[in-house]
Amino acid sequence: MLLLGDWQAVRQEWEQTILRFLGDEPQEHQITTFDGTVVPEGEVVAVLRSPGLFGGKRVILYRNPPFLSVSNGDANSTGDGSMLLNWLESGKAKDGQLLLAIHIEKPDRRRKIYRKFADLSPVVVDRILGSGTRPGRLDPRLADLIKDTLAAHGKRFHGRAMELFLEKVGSVSSSAVINELEKLIYFTGDLKVIQQDHVESLVARHREEELFRLSDNIKKGDLFQSLKSLDLLLTQEVHPLAILAVLRGLFERLLSIRFFLDSRAMPQKARPLDFEGFKAEMMPGLLSFYPEEGSPLLTGKGKPIHPYALWLDYRAAFRFQSQQLSSIISRLCDLDMEFKGGRVEPRILLEALLLEIISSVEGHYE
Repeated sequence: MLLLGDWQAVRQEWEQTILRFLGDEPQEHQITTFDGTVVPEGEVVAVLRSPGLFGGKRVILYRNPPFLSVSNGDANSTGDGSMLLNWLESGKAKDGQLLLAIHIEKPDRRRKIYRKFADLSPVVVDRILGSGTRPGRLDPRLADLIKDTLAAHGKRFHGRAMELFLEKVGSVSSSAVINELEKLIYFTGDLKVIQQDHVESLVARHREEELFRLSDNIKKGDLFQSLKSLDLLLTQEVHPLAILAVLRGLFERLLSIRFFLDSRAMPQKARPLDFEGFKAEMMPGLLSFYPEEGSPLLTGKGKPIHPYALWLDYRAAFRFQSQQLSSIISRLCDLDMEFKGGRVEPRILLEALLLEIISSVEGHYE
């Protein structure tokens, strides 16, 4: 299948397709993702031809191969598509054991190779961009829906505010766009005209909330919601290095707490205290364990983290060993360099990181 347009806009259909193909509980080893801007076409075809290490059904996602994309350079830098096309035409993809999906953010429909792939594959198109040939064209039906929703509340956008709104919240499904629009309606209160600065203020607040939500989902060990938060942040153009900084702060706090717990020779299977017990028995010793200057348990203003937030970190620290946390922090430092090297798409690196972290942790506490 071909997935065309913004990843956020086609991701829901992709996830539903995975569930239909693999069942309700797909395993990590069944899904493999390749960055087409880096991985040669031949390597992808070799994986398609191999039986797989564990047998059974498999899903391959090949993202943004240059030979199908609007190109700013060498369209055949990782292959010309002929090997992949030959594999598809051989009919081996129809044995019911393998699903190949190719995601193209900016498809070049003018190319013969694109038309050949489209003839052989189901096509899922970004519902906001529509199926026309003009990239970035807003579906008139969505524009009308936005205007009607605002009008029902006695509001309207002014100038470029609607265009900016869509740029900031991402070109997703109509239901997701309207959900964000309702937040903007609530945020602007009795104002009748929504200006660009209102959109900017709301998006900045939502980014902070989503960064907190990402950290919270990681601490809960919820991979699906963590990936969803990451996707929203990247769609809203939050810089990957900013996300990395938040993750590093989180794991430095967890490591600090873990060191404290280890110093108290906590039993291996000890469970965390409830909030009241933590405040009375654990929190005073934890805060005094580190000198105030440079303590990871202080806010940027030098004040202790809110007791409840610190308790949530304390609970999460029970899911990790000190060595694990040290390794994660070291991995975050490596990612910083990889981002700056620019060989692999930051989204893929961050998604792989979340998968690595959450799959490695031990049980969690509710």
